[in-house]
Amino acid sequence: MGSGLHAETGCRRVYAGEVFECQKNPMEAKEMTGDGDGRKYANSQASFLTKMGKMQSAGCRLCRIAREARGESTDGLAAETHGHINSAGCEGMATTVTSAHHFIWRHLYDSMHAAKKPKSKLKFVTHDKESNMSTLRRREEFLRICSKEELVEKAQDIEVTIPVKKRKEARYNLNPESFFQNRFWGSRPDGAAINENLQIVSILEFKRSTDRDEGFLEVKEAEANGQHKSIISALKAAAPKWEFEQIDFVVGNPPRITC
Repeated sequence: MGSGLHAETGCRRVYAGEVFECQKNPMEAKEMTGDGDGRKYANSQASFLTKMGKMQSAGCRLCRIAREARGESTDGLAAETHGHINSAGCEGMATTVTSAHHFIWRHLYDSMHAAKKPKSKLKFVTHDKESNMSTLRRREEFLRICSKEELVEKAQDIEVTIPVKKRKEARYNLNPESFFQNRFWGSRPDGAAINENLQIVSILEFKRSTDRDEGFLEVKEAEANGQHKSIISALKAAAPKWEFEQIDFVVGNPPRITC
């Protein structure tokens, strides 16, 4: 890894966050941000209000509104927590959260591209926009790494070993073979960079997360690595002479409170 993207741009595993200090009322700030003993309160506020009779359900109200607008059932709503409403998993916030994700990642991506050494052979093959594996494998750079047939074979072998998430079981049951193919070719890493001279491919993934909880960095890195496990494994099997790495960028997003 020392001779790949890290050496070219100086990038490494990233944690971007801020230390919040409130001089006016530190204890109140801890409760509001979810630090210390306030964390439990912040994460379970909807549940608490439901028990007090102030809310009919602990289910996310934003998700409920989004489903009602689409005329869909509001059964099985996710619990309304700070983490949920700040994630793309919240149906009412998905568009906003995703837009913020792309905006920040584009800035990081452009900065890495600008930091390349003048004589660098590193090429960012998704500089204009992110692409799924179906699009990436048709690029000339990937065709020189391995053939489509080799990648298809290895991808199928690896995909069947990866568990199907519960929310996707219905789609899997309709056509298991098609499900595995679509899951692999539909995988969409945030970026990819290739150094043909060194024969190194870097798959880039960007994650945003609230950093209130200790250990959030490890959790998001594990999530990112699991997300593209089949891509890295299939490419390694199809092109053993090449080196494949995944580089994760995890950004902490602390609550902002004005005291």
